[in-house]
Amino acid sequence: LLFSGLLLAVASLLVGTSQGRQTDALNRLMKARREGKIDTRSWGVDIDAKFHQLNEVLSEKKVNYSQEGLKEKDRVKRLPGQPDVDFEQYAGYVTVDEEAGRAFFYYFVEAVGFKNLSKPLLLWLNG
Repeated sequence: LLFSGLLLAVASLLVGTSQGRQTDALNRLMKARREGKIDTRSWGVDIDAKFHQLNEVLSEKKVNYSQEGLKEKDRVKRLPGQPDVDFEQYAGYVTVDEEAGRAFFYYFVEAVGFKNLSKPLLLWLNG
């Protein structure tokens, strides 16, 4: 019940202005946390650090295109509010146009099981 209430509160914060930028939604989340309206400590994520990382990425004109160590950097260890999983998952960016600074976001989940080589691959790019 507590989790459902927290999920509803966060969803209402994020859905409130669907036309707004993601940073606006994150700013509202940070403000609600500062005002004590929600408690994000149980999520297992340092929201403050993620907020500053997001601001740095959004303020950069160009995306870093170095491929060195990106697989481990792109590995998603845990999603906030979700149970632990026993498969690997990755999220990151695929360069489309380096000169124009264009990249697609991707999310990849490892296929598990005996016949994982025959399982289909779906690549969802959002940009």
